[in-house]
Amino acid sequence: MKNEIASGIIYPTMGAWTHLVLALVVIACPAVVLAHNSAKDVETQIDTRERFMELTDRVAPVFVLQDTEAHPVRLDDFRGKMVILNFLYSRCEEDCPLHSLKLAEVQQQLALASLSDRVQFITIATDTEDAASTAESMRAHGQRYGLNPANWVFLQGGKGLEDSGMRFAAAYGLKFVPTDDGEQMHEVVTFLIDTKGKLRARYHGLNFNPVNLTLHAAALIHDAHYAGKENFSKAGLPSAGDRSMVVFVTLLSLGVLICMVLIYFWRRDRLALRLFGLKKNRKPIQ
Repeated sequence: MKNEIASGIIYPTMGAWTHLVLALVVIACPAVVLAHNSAKDVETQIDTRERFMELTDRVAPVFVLQDTEAHPVRLDDFRGKMVILNFLYSRCEEDCPLHSLKLAEVQQQLALASLSDRVQFITIATDTEDAASTAESMRAHGQRYGLNPANWVFLQGGKGLEDSGMRFAAAYGLKFVPTDDGEQMHEVVTFLIDTKGKLRARYHGLNFNPVNLTLHAAALIHDAHYAGKENFSKAGLPSAGDRSMVVFVTLLSLGVLICMVLIYFWRRDRLALRLFGLKKNRKPIQ
């Protein structure tokens, strides 16, 4: 983080302030939306501005695969959490890396909103090469593109079942077609599965806004969290007391954001005046 120094005082640059502002916005946005809307309302709002989202409401196809350490993993193992699922060919060097980078943004945004422990990212490899080399390829892929393994798991078919990833992709409506040069042709789709195992949405391609996926997941988590509580209203919204707390936290975040912006401009003006004064009073060299 770079700083400007004048008269012994350190002034953060606009780049530093921008990162702090973006962090506060990501934290505040889910609270602003969820204080007034149920998941259905949020889905309606996102649907009007996100043309790459397709809403669904059906049971997600179940699967049993292996992680990179050959441990069995089932979709049902993550019941109670939001699941963000995608399929990829781990040896792909075109769309698949871009897909991972896009989902890494979503993972970071959910972490800023303190929702990491309620969301599980799952990436299923469609590689048909031997299981050992695919496991190594998946581990390298995760490290290369900054995918945090704390809530991200990479799955594949085991030895002798190397085509399992491709078969489960077909169950989700995706085709991965091997080409003559050893690659795979395929679509790029991100699947959003709710805490009850229902497939709620497909985000198609690489041009969707990651903030919309983050808000969508946060809204579904919010509804699931309050669904079994007595203070959950008939309309599917939290009680007035809970909503007031959300509004309070949101306003507090926005207040801090406004103060940061004001302080930045105030300090910038002071710095400009000091520098201007130094230049004005400087005597020319004879």
